[in-house]
Amino acid sequence: MIFHNLIKEKRQKMSLTQMELANKLLVSNKTISNWETGKTLPDIENIILISKYLNISLDDLFLGDETMVGKLRENQQERKFYRIVTISLISAIIVGTIGYLFLKLFYSSNMILIESNLSGYLSIPMFILIIYILTKINWHSLISILNKKIIIAIGFLLFLYAIMPVMDIVDGLIRGFVGSGVN
Repeated sequence: MIFHNLIKEKRQKMSLTQMELANKLLVSNKTISNWETGKTLPDIENIILISKYLNISLDDLFLGDETMVGKLRENQQERKFYRIVTISLISAIIVGTIGYLFLKLFYSSNMILIESNLSGYLSIPMFILIIYILTKINWHSLISILNKKIIIAIGFLLFLYAIMPVMDIVDGLIRGFVGSGVN
């Protein structure tokens, strides 16, 4: 039997609602719904808990659905990739910070020039880090936790963060055109 049909059938036989099972597994009822419709698959920890709470052997869960085994392998490869990316980003930030501090300590006379160059170099890794974090956020559970005003405030702050570099570029273009017309 396919995984999502099996857990739905067992849950209904035990007269459990999706909310009750979700509370036992410490997930949302929407997550249970996604598992039961086959939209998503639980991670290995939740599969073990499902096996425990619904009295289904792990063999039945895994061997009953061959697509699940393939998807779990894909998830494991994705996790390795994201772990490598995370370690790389953290390492880049640490090395950049140490380099900045080194330059600040030993080359303080040229610090204005160094800081202007560093801000350009550090903005790219910071932008990549922000994009990475935004892709890793579980938006459905985050939105269910936060209220609308907080989401609007966060969106506004992200907008301001994004618009500042654009305004600097526009300012530079204007100064360049005005400055070139003076000579």
